[in-house]
Amino acid sequence: MADATIHAAVLHELRGVPRYELFPAPVAGDDVVEVEVAAAALKPSDRLAASGVHYDDVDWPVAVALWSEVAVRTGDRRAAAQLLEILRPHDGIRLSSGTVGCGPTARLLALLEILLGRPVDADQHFAEAVAFSEHLMSPVWTARCRLDWAQTQLDRGQTADAHRLTEEADAAAGELDLPALCRQWTTVRDELDQT
Repeated sequence: MADATIHAAVLHELRGVPRYELFPAPVAGDDVVEVEVAAAALKPSDRLAASGVHYDDVDWPVAVALWSEVAVRTGDRRAAAQLLEILRPHDGIRLSSGTVGCGPTARLLALLEILLGRPVDADQHFAEAVAFSEHLMSPVWTARCRLDWAQTQLDRGQTADAHRLTEEADAAAGELDLPALCRQWTTVRDELDQT
């Protein structure tokens, strides 16, 4: 497919109207994909592409989100450090691919930062993840972010904060039938009851 092309939004002048143009498709090298970026656009993902960060794979957001979850659950600090650097440019956006939503990048950054011993950074990212989820009006992600944050607070001995966050997660989820979140809520509540 030597003549394959991709569309990219291009701004020819500051504050101009972007228009789509054709460019040569990315070229695969030994361990990298080289993309000549000559575009700038308005969405965060387009800004990343314009800065040279480009992933030509629709499943990339899901893959990196799952890798992050696995790194955290297995305690793999080396992978967590690498994933933190990969995700950092995507802070402030929601990772998704098609109909699969992986939540706010800030939540994954917070989980990775907890594993790496950076609780202050993690608390900031958890707060951003909750605010982002509330802005999206997503009760599922609001509850999940609060429960993840509650667990980290509990692990650090901050039981009052953990209790508050758990109650806020319960309120966010409301009457939704969310078995995984219900199990997570029950686990945190059981641990709180034992303190």
